[in-house]
Amino acid sequence: MKGTLFESVELLKAIDDVYQYPLRQSAIGALEIFLVESREV
Repeated sequence: MKGTLFESVELLKAIDDVYQYPLRQSAIGALEIFLVESREV
């Protein structure tokens, strides 16, 4: 990601947070449902 269009302080912090504080299984399920429903639109 370094040197790309998508590099930003906010994105790098978010990626770091995901690695340090992984999602609970219930949050993973909720995200999966959201992504599936949003794709159907």
